[in-house]
Amino acid sequence: GREWFWAVASGTLLALSLRGGGMAEGFIRATGVFAAGTFVALSVWSERALFRRAAVAAGVGLLVAVTLSSLLGAGWSAVERELERALREAFLAQARLAEASGFGAGVTEALREMGRGAGDTAAFYPALLALMAIAGAVLGWRWFRLIVQRPGGAPDVPFSEFRFSDQAVWIVVAALAATLFLPEESVPVLGAPLAAWARNLLAVMVALYVARGLAIFAATARRVPRRIVTVLALVGVLLWPFAAGGLLMLGLADSWVDFRRRLASPPTGGMER
Repeated sequence: GREWFWAVASGTLLALSLRGGGMAEGFIRATGVFAAGTFVALSVWSERALFRRAAVAAGVGLLVAVTLSSLLGAGWSAVERELERALREAFLAQARLAEASGFGAGVTEALREMGRGAGDTAAFYPALLALMAIAGAVLGWRWFRLIVQRPGGAPDVPFSEFRFSDQAVWIVVAALAATLFLPEESVPVLGAPLAAWARNLLAVMVALYVARGLAIFAATARRVPRRIVTVLALVGVLLWPFAAGGLLMLGLADSWVDFRRRLASPPTGGMER
């Protein structure tokens, strides 16, 4: 009964989410639908690790959505302009609401500033969609295993063990080189310059390496008193740009150092040689 309830509820929510909307909303929905379908197919027919399935599904969903928009004559540039317009209108509407509600000039001006920067946000929307698709697939899979009576398959790996191929560092190198050296009006690919896609790929990889650094921190936190971990977490929230940079460096260095293996105690209790 529980499984049927969630199946019906999920199908209803999916049907409601597909109603109406313009080009930008349609692109986002298409990415989500294709990513979810690919993830389900991989989960049924593949024994790959959870993150690999989620990453492949996110990439396929975004690629199919961009390709279809190009075949329909829109291309990513048209979708980006529509996204920029929608984001600007949303932020300005929130600014007017904040001003009418008396939230203060600081909040109102911050919302207006976000509206003025809607173009920069829209330019990185493919990266945001890819990361949201990965996170959604992982959360959906964990939710699925909580709901079903006999989930089967390998048990879930805790977040503290999150890792991916060490060779992915070369993706960072290639994306960074393309971002730095390709001209802004470089070769167009699916309606956008190659440099724009390189920036989005770099943003995705940076976020994944930050998550890997956070997983290392989570594994290390088991050996540290809870009050110290709490203080470090609060400092990290207050100084999040520096904390994110440190986690990024930690995640990148893990490709060579493998911190969690080194932190593990030797089976014999002696010195690891």
